[in-house]
Amino acid sequence: MKKLLLLSCITLFSFGAAQAQWTTLSTDASGDGANSSYLDGTKLEYRYDDMTDSVWFRVTVSQYKAYAFGINIILDVTGAGSKGTWWGNQNSSFQYNRLITAWMSNPPMGTVGITDAAGAASSNYTKIAGANKITIVGNTTDKTYTLGMKRTDIYNGASLNAKVIAAVGAHNGWNDDLPNTGSGSINLTPNTTAVHHLSKEKHQFSIHPNPSNGVFSLVQNSNNESQITVYNITGIKVFETTTKQKETNIDLSSLSSGTYVIKLTNNGTTSAQQITIQ
Repeated sequence: MKKLLLLSCITLFSFGAAQAQWTTLSTDASGDGANSSYLDGTKLEYRYDDMTDSVWFRVTVSQYKAYAFGINIILDVTGAGSKGTWWGNQNSSFQYNRLITAWMSNPPMGTVGITDAAGAASSNYTKIAGANKITIVGNTTDKTYTLGMKRTDIYNGASLNAKVIAAVGAHNGWNDDLPNTGSGSINLTPNTTAVHHLSKEKHQFSIHPNPSNGVFSLVQNSNNESQITVYNITGIKVFETTTKQKETNIDLSSLSSGTYVIKLTNNGTTSAQQITIQ
């Protein structure tokens, strides 16, 4: 059954080759979709970064489309409330309580968000988290779509334990489930040791205001030449500069709202902090 969506403006970013390690959740045969003109999925993967407590899912398709596409990540999250039945007619027995969705039509209008089963039934895809909570990355070379977000925007618990499937199609209809039956599974818990180590290293530099509108002031504890690098939550470098100043202004206002990681390397030592653009 096709699922029609309410549309609001979203942005799709296209990059070159991916820069992350991925874990495969499921694979799916090519050409088994209901409509050959829609996206046909072949692989579902995920990656987790305990430093930012962020998770992202990557879907590989047989034919990449810049527009007129639909990507759904469907999760049965332990402890996340009442469930609904997925409407795809391949994995129709799957019970879910979280839906991450990103759909775009041509011309570029679309909807993106995270919701629960009740929100999906009423086409309310910002019931839990809205469009500004999700980073969408399209890779024309690898034929992939990546959806990245904070773990706690999916489920605000101590861990994220879930069964996972994906579904792809066009902006106005479902086409192919990954896999056709069964599911993958994830169990994500923040690495408190890594978080503690990060907090201890923060004395090497400070950054303010944080959050900000994209303009930050970084103050380091030396006058040695340092490299400053900023990454988005999918691990892609979005900014880089060098400085010998104690205080350096960094303008990231051209970037989308969301969470980023800023790293400073000085004399072979790297420290990092999380920053937020509002």
